[in-house]
Amino acid sequence: MLTPGKLDNGQWDRDWFYIEYHDKHRTLRDIGPELGISAERVRQIVRGFGIPYVRKLRYEEAWLREQILQKRTRTEIADKCGVGVKTITKWCHALGIRRIPYTARENMDRSNAVHKRRYANEPEYREDMIARTRQWYNDNKEQATLYQHNYYRDRHPKP
Repeated sequence: MLTPGKLDNGQWDRDWFYIEYHDKHRTLRDIGPELGISAERVRQIVRGFGIPYVRKLRYEEAWLREQILQKRTRTEIADKCGVGVKTITKWCHALGIRRIPYTARENMDRSNAVHKRRYANEPEYREDMIARTRQWYNDNKEQATLYQHNYYRDRHPKP
């Protein structure tokens, strides 16, 4: 009895692998047990035959593009999909999806959010920032006074 994927002489059949993997869109994990070999061995055989690698994405390209256009971070998308950030990066790369650059204001807001989160949650970080700020005020009294004056003036304009 012939094993699927093998020729009469016991060699692997390239055409069978091409049809099953590429045309029928079967996974390497699906083909392996049928042949009694591991998915890794199937991958080696497919690569050896020069059959193009088929990348299967769990989420549609349109959905992924929409998430990127909404400027969701890859971390947020990964959490939503239940995969790692690196997986999202690979999907974007495979689909040719580039991240839309953030504006200067968005970058500042994102940076401030990280800083505020660390300041609120990490006492050592907070103490270090307070100490550095006090040191700066002591080292730069004139500049600090001008900064405080301008800060107050900008936030409390005269009517």
